[in-house]
Amino acid sequence: DITQGVENVLGYAPDDVIGRNVFDDIHPADEKQAKAAFADVVSNPERELNAEFRVRTADGSYRWIEGRGSNHLDDPLIDGVIANIRDISERKEREEELEVPRCAAN
Repeated sequence: DITQGVENVLGYAPDDVIGRNVFDDIHPADEKQAKAAFADVVSNPERELNAEFRVRTADGSYRWIEGRGSNHLDDPLIDGVIANIRDISERKEREEELEVPRCAAN
């Protein structure tokens, strides 16, 4: 089930993403890490998903998101992984700004 958060954060209507492979919209530089985090949660139900990666929005730009979730594949009512996302783009931009002077000073 797709929530309003996907529309608010990424600009996609729920019907736009139903049936799509979510990994198709992950930035190529982050795809391997995102897939590994998801695979870890799927294969280890006690683990929590906690990952940060860039995702392509409906307008074609990329936003940094934090994905948190848990494995409910053993729950017959859910039969899936529940994940919540939030936009952390501003925080990531501030982190990058703080890194630039530190790197330039070295």
